[in-house]
Amino acid sequence: MDNKVVDWSYNSKIAEHINIVIIMEKVLKFFNSPWRIKFFYLTKLPTMWFYGVRVQSVTKERSEVSIRLNWRTKNPFRSIYAGALFSAGELTTGLLAFLPIAAEPQKVSMLCAAAEVEYIKKAVGKITYTCEDGAAILETVQKAKESDEGHTVRSTAIAKNEQGEVVARLSFVWTFKARKK
Repeated sequence: MDNKVVDWSYNSKIAEHINIVIIMEKVLKFFNSPWRIKFFYLTKLPTMWFYGVRVQSVTKERSEVSIRLNWRTKNPFRSIYAGALFSAGELTTGLLAFLPIAAEPQKVSMLCAAAEVEYIKKAVGKITYTCEDGAAILETVQKAKESDEGHTVRSTAIAKNEQGEVVARLSFVWTFKARKK
């Protein structure tokens, strides 16, 4: 009879990874549901609900959010108010920052430490934001989880109008730090 030594730490890491993947899929399903995201807006981000911001799609690597020119977002110059544009851009990058944190059993705090905005063109009609920094954000959250220090990542959202012209570039610095147990 062979006495086999089982590496339980390896098996528990696999189980933990599977649980994280399952939780992340549930979070993705939540953010891709129009009714659930509206409830989230009403309870956590009421200005997003007021502005009519829509989450078009969210994956682990990419998020897409849109905002339309309407009476709630219009400034006196008949374009979208800068604050509404900023809010939708922050949500675009923030969704990708929130995904790995929501799935982690270990608590990780996140904070938007800095923001930089470049308004390029007058924003009218439907403006769609895209952020494709999900992999870099996930890597930064993993680094923060493994150390006691805060780690930062710069995430950029590109805002385009219906003609595909770039309206604004928004860059956010997100800071992640593992919480003490």
